[in-house]
Amino acid sequence: ATIEKIAEAKAGIIKKNCPIICVDQNPQVLAVINSKALKQNAEFINSKVFFESLNFNFKAIKIPLNGSHQIENAQLAISCVKYQNHFKISDENIKNGIEKTRWKARLEKIEDGFFAKKLSQNFQLYLDGSHNPQGAKTIAEFLSNFPNHRKIVIFQMLKDKNCEEFLEIIRQQIDKLIICKNASDSRFRTPQNIFEIAKNLQIYAEIVENFSEGFDKITREFDCKQTLILICGSLYFASEFLTQNHQ
Repeated sequence: ATIEKIAEAKAGIIKKNCPIICVDQNPQVLAVINSKALKQNAEFINSKVFFESLNFNFKAIKIPLNGSHQIENAQLAISCVKYQNHFKISDENIKNGIEKTRWKARLEKIEDGFFAKKLSQNFQLYLDGSHNPQGAKTIAEFLSNFPNHRKIVIFQMLKDKNCEEFLEIIRQQIDKLIICKNASDSRFRTPQNIFEIAKNLQIYAEIVENFSEGFDKITREFDCKQTLILICGSLYFASEFLTQNHQ
């Protein structure tokens, strides 16, 4: 699907006479959304332009979600709240709402649970369920913020997702790929398949039976170094981790 086709499908949510507030997109996407808005007599608002017109102290807000795109998302949410006039919502309530936002398996920092408690203070542990190129770009950008850390990715992916493209995008940001077997679900790729893809991309990789073996290997190999561990590749994989981490 082209980006215009995707935008057209997303624009299906636009309702007659109902304003549509949209983040600043590339020109092709904005053209598609604006065209659909005109047909539906829906006022089109670019949240970037609208937000800049507000007298809102955005710097006072600490956004708990990782990834630079979450700044844009937060500004979009604030624009929506400020544009509507059915409910009076104070700036303080907006600030509290954003700062208390949590999103499971979206660059989520894991600080407790069975596996997290095994890690020394040299380690930071994150979990992400994204499985497409956009998610991989977000992960690569996030990992680039830790230039002085060893970066280890514990990985699995479903057979119908593009593993090569995902790993190609993040390859320069990782020091080692740990591939889990995950025999419990036939939808996952075989570890050997992922290993071959990693090898072709010149990614240093190793296959393990399960999370326990993976964490044991990581702690033995990297215990004396500042290390970031990221579990990613699939929401199903993220779910398996959360289940086992809180057993």
